Amino acid sequence: MATRNDKAQEAHDRLVAEIEKIETSDDWKAALDVASKFHQYSFNNQILIDVQAADRGFEPTHVMPYGNKAGTSGWKSVGRQVRKGEKGLGIFAPVRRKTEDEDGESRYVVVGFRVAHVFDISQTDGEPLPPPAPDICKRIESLPLLNVARE
Repeated sequence: MATRNDKAQEAHDRLVAEIEKIETSDDWKAALDVASKFHQYSFNNQILIDVQAADRGFEPTHVMPYGNKAGTSGWKSVGRQVRKGEKGLGIFAPVRRKTEDEDGESRYVVVGFRVAHVFDISQTDGEPLPPPAPDICKRIESLPLLNVARE
């Protein structure tokens, strides 16, 4: 049975191999296309998501974790359930520890990384996602300060 360290090392090795494959401008263009879809994730995690999804025969469009028990995060928070038997896409998640600095103030610091799993919407069933917010670009363009800056 693979340990957490084994899983993390396997994910790291896969990530390094995939990044080393990015050689041409077309490869970078494809990588940036992936990045535009998953801007809330690090570039490394974006690569891991894309490669694992391709291995399984689908193109990821919207990924989130399953969600906490209370249902206030992840797919559970939007009324969707991950289908039984679906395998998550492994990404790196920070491990944080609470420490005290010299002034006695508590803060969280990243002490390492672990493999966490996210799921694509194609791996879920349930309520349709709410429509996107109204086009914010049109509202921003109507701001007077931006119009003055463009002149």
